[in-house]
Amino acid sequence: PTLFRSEGLATLLRRGLGVYIFHRDDYYLYVEDLHLAGQMNEADYLPRIEGFTFSVVRSNEEADKLAESVGQDFRTRFFNARKRLDNGAVAFCAFANGEIANVGWAALTERAKRTLFDMPLRVDFSDSECYLGGSETAPEYRGKGLMTYNSYRMYRFRSENGINTARYAMAAGNSAARWQAAKFEPDMYGRARFRKLLCWKSWKETPLVPPGDPSEGNHAPASATE
Repeated sequence: PTLFRSEGLATLLRRGLGVYIFHRDDYYLYVEDLHLAGQMNEADYLPRIEGFTFSVVRSNEEADKLAESVGQDFRTRFFNARKRLDNGAVAFCAFANGEIANVGWAALTERAKRTLFDMPLRVDFSDSECYLGGSETAPEYRGKGLMTYNSYRMYRFRSENGINTARYAMAAGNSAARWQAAKFEPDMYGRARFRKLLCWKSWKETPLVPPGDPSEGNHAPASATE
């Protein structure tokens, strides 16, 4: 109900169509290390917003306590939040005057990743890697720098918890998100094409090779079809 009031019927119908019936998208694939960790100053990433607070939530029990303390439950506004927490994803939550404004997610296991991005994107969770995704900003708070600060807190979280590498996929048409991600100097390593029709899914990756690399042209695309 909260999502309906905030986003409207058209958004709900579009999401339902993409989740259950037909979806197509093209992605750029990124990998991000921690080479900026020693240079970061939190003040440089703070959003342009009054009454700003931030919480990292690791479980639905923590989300219950947060909802009690701030008077609002972010899980009612952002898609699939309860399921994501139940499966081990970590939520990074930004508030403005006690109102939820932005949420980003980190998956530390394959099971958690599938609640954020259910594609065969390879992430080596056993080797200090994680997957980042599912970031959303409430419409009334867009353009305030919340996603950038959220990305900074994820970066710091990884540094504090020994998670050296993050991987994520961004829709090719989402230029705003790609511009924001560039602030953290990730490497774009591939492109992917996703198609879904009812229960059928197709995922095809194409590696990106630097110009002049002698191995160029020797990489076969990775693909999976269900």
